[in-house]
Amino acid sequence: MKLQLHNATDIPVPEEQLRLAVETVLAGEQFIADAQVSLILVTDDELRTMKQTYFQVNQYTDVIAFNLNEKGEALEGELYLAPGQIRQNAAAYRQDFRTEFLRVAIHGVLHLCGHEDDTPERKADMHQREDHYLRAMGIGLDA
Repeated sequence: MKLQLHNATDIPVPEEQLRLAVETVLAGEQFIADAQVSLILVTDDELRTMKQTYFQVNQYTDVIAFNLNEKGEALEGELYLAPGQIRQNAAAYRQDFRTEFLRVAIHGVLHLCGHEDDTPERKADMHQREDHYLRAMGIGLDA
């Protein structure tokens, strides 16, 4: 697996745990071989602009995932994350920043692996998978 991290913000992030999160999900979803993932950290406004440009939705978000590979090829993707928005979400959900950041990264990698959250059932499945991978990393979760 090849992982690149580009932080264009002034917010420090848990880089080693981020790497472990990506590796844990890719291994669990059986995508680890030859996978290439770039994590690009941008400002809240930059990610909002991307969401408007690519999805025609004008709202803040914490992560956008882009698959760059063709079907049948090794996984290659980009995750754009907004640490400022993740920090706000952590406060709203009463979660520490590190755990929320890792959850959002895991969520993005799950999208790269083909999981969707466009229905209540799929959203619940994604949340369960996020919890599973956080626990696999040794991160305890409240009830």
